[in-house]
Amino acid sequence: MRFAQILFTGTLEDSRTVHPLEQAVNYAKAAEALGWDEVWTTEHQFNPHVVNPCALTLASYLLGHTERLTIGTGVVVLPHTHPVRLASQASLLQHISGGRLRLGLGRGGQTLELGLFGDPDRWRSGFADDLAEIKHLLATGDVQVDIQTDVPLVPTPTATPLVVAATSESSVQAAAASGVPFIIGFPFPDAFKTQLLDAYRKAAESHGQQGDADHWLSVVVHAGSSREQALKEVREHFIPWNLKAMATSRFLEPPTQSISAQQWEGIVGLQALGTPEDIAERLNELIELTGARNLLIIADATFDTQQTLENLECIMTNVRPLLTGHTVTQAVSA
Repeated sequence: MRFAQILFTGTLEDSRTVHPLEQAVNYAKAAEALGWDEVWTTEHQFNPHVVNPCALTLASYLLGHTERLTIGTGVVVLPHTHPVRLASQASLLQHISGGRLRLGLGRGGQTLELGLFGDPDRWRSGFADDLAEIKHLLATGDVQVDIQTDVPLVPTPTATPLVVAATSESSVQAAAASGVPFIIGFPFPDAFKTQLLDAYRKAAESHGQQGDADHWLSVVVHAGSSREQALKEVREHFIPWNLKAMATSRFLEPPTQSISAQQWEGIVGLQALGTPEDIAERLNELIELTGARNLLIIADATFDTQQTLENLECIMTNVRPLLTGHTVTQAVSA
């Protein structure tokens, strides 16, 4: 079982402060000292409540300031960059870090940056093709310029584990077609989690891929003296942050629907909150439900530095021994 912390670099304040970035670096260093396996970065553009605009840039910095951690991207928005350019960047980082990069990819949404960096038409139809190309490039290093010309990717790529953020059956099917595991989203009801896993198995088998991939289970974890206290703290901070972050996102087309405050109340209730025993009980339920043996944990849902550091320590020291199949491996799993 692998334990990864995901860094949202979020803030409740409406500002362009770099403080969440500084916190993220400190959390990564603390995670390494505490025995975590991985730390993942995120990216969001033009949003004063989520201040990191480039997952790969922060990942490269963390690779240079840690010694053991695998650093993942959760995720690079694939329609915003050319697959060849991204593959060459990933290959570079994988070499100079000694193989400590995990490349997480996502389709993203129809936000303002898609019109600046990408192609809205490609967003609608091309994610599966781009994902397959990334996998091919990192496996072979062969770049097809045109029907007659191939050039080598430089430096020669080395094995780079991939993962996909999938929030719909179509993105799950794209991941399955390439045999790439996906992130089981923390906001999803348990029934939808299993629905996506079933869709992955069917699509993978239809494309000759392995149906049971090494997926990642994302979940909010917050420790407290009781479940009620931890639930109260997360509700008071995490729900307003999500609502503010969505309200300040700029879209090319208005979204057809967004998650309401009432819906967020239900989502928070599905997370692993409370005493170590409460947290382990919920995590074990999710592990049994999904079969996932990789945990992608949101430990900073209250945006309080001390509470986040306490969460990181509690998960490693008190929660991990209570989990089903908690043995930690040191190798990067594909």
